[in-house]
Amino acid sequence: MSGRIQKLLLFPSRCSFMMNQTRFIYFFLVSWLFVLGCFSTGDDEVVPKTKQQLFGTLRSPNYPYVYPNFLQRTWHLQVPNGYRVQIKFLHFDLEPSHLCEYDAIELLDGQHILGTFCGKYDTDTERVPGSQPILAPGNILTIKFRSDYSNEEDFTGFVALYTAVDIDECVEFANDEERSCDHFCQNYPGGFFCSCRHGYHLHDNNRTCTVHCNNIIYNGRQGEIFSPEYPHPYPGELRCHVRIVLPEGLHPSIHFEDTFDVENHPEIDGCPFDSLTIRSGGELFGPFCGTHPPKDIQALSNEVDIEFHTDSSGQHNGWAFSYMAQGEACPMPLAPLNGSLFPHQENYFFTDQVIFTCNSGFELVKESGEKVRTLQLECQSSGTWSSLFPTCQPLDCGPPPPLENGRYDGDNSTTFLSSVTYSCNTPYYYLRSQANATQYVCNEMSKWISAEGQKELPSCMPVCGSPQKQRPQKKARIFAGSPSIRGAWPWLASIQKFGRSYCAASLLGSRWLLTAAHCCLPKGSPVDQQALQLSNIYVTLGKHYTWRPTTSEKKFDVSRMVIHPEFNQDSLSFDLALIELESNVIMTDYIMPICLPNSRIHELTKPGVLQDVALVA
Repeated sequence: MSGRIQKLLLFPSRCSFMMNQTRFIYFFLVSWLFVLGCFSTGDDEVVPKTKQQLFGTLRSPNYPYVYPNFLQRTWHLQVPNGYRVQIKFLHFDLEPSHLCEYDAIELLDGQHILGTFCGKYDTDTERVPGSQPILAPGNILTIKFRSDYSNEEDFTGFVALYTAVDIDECVEFANDEERSCDHFCQNYPGGFFCSCRHGYHLHDNNRTCTVHCNNIIYNGRQGEIFSPEYPHPYPGELRCHVRIVLPEGLHPSIHFEDTFDVENHPEIDGCPFDSLTIRSGGELFGPFCGTHPPKDIQALSNEVDIEFHTDSSGQHNGWAFSYMAQGEACPMPLAPLNGSLFPHQENYFFTDQVIFTCNSGFELVKESGEKVRTLQLECQSSGTWSSLFPTCQPLDCGPPPPLENGRYDGDNSTTFLSSVTYSCNTPYYYLRSQANATQYVCNEMSKWISAEGQKELPSCMPVCGSPQKQRPQKKARIFAGSPSIRGAWPWLASIQKFGRSYCAASLLGSRWLLTAAHCCLPKGSPVDQQALQLSNIYVTLGKHYTWRPTTSEKKFDVSRMVIHPEFNQDSLSFDLALIELESNVIMTDYIMPICLPNSRIHELTKPGVLQDVALVA
């Protein structure tokens, strides 16, 4: 019989009643068994999940022959995660029916029907899959195939090829806030991974890029703190903990910028999404969120904890605030006279420091009297400086060095820029110095130095050949001449041995005398041998009388005698010797050296100056 029981039930006008009783009972029972589902509908064919094949083929039973009646079969296709199931029907030939109520194939994604297909061609009431592939939303696809009890024609069923198609999550998730990558997305067959810009790290959720903002400490008395990426949107999944730690006594005040944008909930208080909290001195400020910046906050201690927590979603620009810590103000410090201080500020608060220095030539003196190069004072929490302000006192060079046979004149001041003028004891000495330097100044190095920069003192040289006592006119003879005037021949000296004069000498300078060699070396002694015992010999200067002493006499011990190396005791040629005294001679009216000729001048005498070099013994 070509008709169907269902069709007989639904369309009785098409039913043929020319049937015998047996066939009628048979069709009646079969139709009701089908309706009640009491007979076998076939089994399900499931592609094993453990294999997760990337491709395969499905065929209707008996393909390419007519598929059986009363069939119900299910295929569960599953490909690896990161792929979608794509199916393409290479052959499709099922019994056509209104809305595919007879034989049909259903494609399901879970409980969602992707499509129901039957027939061989598309009509107003039935669809065929055609040659275009069908793509499932996920990696699982269920195919259900059913056939009723009969077909009016021979239908050969279907052949389908399924494949695994890679999902480009970077494209598909781009607008999905819950699944897209924050920064960079890289797709690969079967999956994708996220990466972050330099300075960020990937959160444990493997898609959110966050930054290190934990355990950051600010020690400056003023500064700025802001959310990561401010004024641009801050990253997700932040757990920021920033601290301000200042010296005791400093309590920072916090002022937020006008731009404040932290995600909040329009209906729930308490900032359930993103929140900013501030703690100080045991008090909690916040949590803060929304678009209105908090009011200024005065910290209750020298330590402030700032915590900023965010979730993984949202695009908000964050926050920024500046802080400044001020303690008790200290009195304005004043630079000492002849000194300076640094730095210069309008106000000085707790922990501010100043450094005192003095100008060149001055030294810094502390309250205790200690002298230092620099002094640093600090403003204390009590509003007082750590010490009294120092003073700058001029450097002291000490007394000027004495000048032998001379003196210095000044105002008795020995400090910086004090000056003295050196001169010699006239008329017995004259001043000799480089660049004619006579004035010396106490400089910035505590040294006496001439205005020309000379460190060495001038010298006082004895004036020679200028006796202070006028001598009588010269006469042509020596014997029976006029008596000598005391002090008229101040360079003459008496060489004495055991208290008796035995030779004479002429004073050449402060320490040396010229005499005859035979006075220093007994006859018959070698020239290179010192025959006389110097301890028994001394020289007297300023002597006038040979038989009695005068107040003008000065005795000097002899240090050594230098005999001319070519002295001849027989012929008395080169009868010259030098005597060095143990100490310098101080010139007086009665003691003065004789003048020696200049080596560049060939004349032995000059007008007004006595050069009696021949009168030595």
